Amino acid sequence: MKVAATDGEGKVGFSQPLALQFRAPPAARLLSPVAGTVLDYGQSLVLSASAQAGDYPVQLVEFYAGGLKIGEAAGPNYAFHWSTLPVGTSILTAIAIDSAGLYTVSEPVQLTVRPVVSAAPEIRLGAPTNNATFYPGFPITVRAFFHDPDGYVTKVEFFAGTNKLGEFNSPVDPFPAPNSWEFEWFNPTVGTYSLTAVATDNSGTDCADEHPRLLADRVRVCALESGSGETTDRRATVAGVSLE
Repeated sequence: MKVAATDGEGKVGFSQPLALQFRAPPAARLLSPVAGTVLDYGQSLVLSASAQAGDYPVQLVEFYAGGLKIGEAAGPNYAFHWSTLPVGTSILTAIAIDSAGLYTVSEPVQLTVRPVVSAAPEIRLGAPTNNATFYPGFPITVRAFFHDPDGYVTKVEFFAGTNKLGEFNSPVDPFPAPNSWEFEWFNPTVGTYSLTAVATDNSGTDCADEHPRLLADRVRVCALESGSGETTDRRATVAGVSLE
């Protein structure tokens, strides 16, 4: 190759010839995952690629998610184990690099990682029973039975209507995991209430996601009063419990 230059009089001059060499870069193709792969968060993935040498031998294949390098591998099997997949859509590519520094980027492949939705815990009130009757001045045992299908229950809250009576917490994975908690409800006032319990699991999901409130059986609390030689039966309902 040489360069020609022309002056104002039309005279032409030529440069010394220059020898150029065009070297073929390597070829790269992402084999795994295939386009459109969908995984759940927490799963890992093995990325693999093929690399074909051009004029120089392939030395390395790098793997990228978007513009971020996530790993690399040397031959003959170009594979990388990716264990920290982010939620969302990632565009994956492989870059084959030869011994001369020439490189080629593979066709992109789209990967989708879905967030994992935790199953809500299950809970029911075992005590008091429906239409049970109590007298004021005596504590009422409130007991809840619960279960979490994909974790463990960390908190159970007890309510009388919208008034929170108390809660139990178990922030550390217990073994064996309890399946019930109870407490004594002291001095409920005369009236009608609805007792409810809400369980929250280790992922932060509570049963209110599926069941806004789990209503206890209604319970009756009777207060006996005497006056003028007569005995009056005043009935009331205590939270989830019925005092009359």
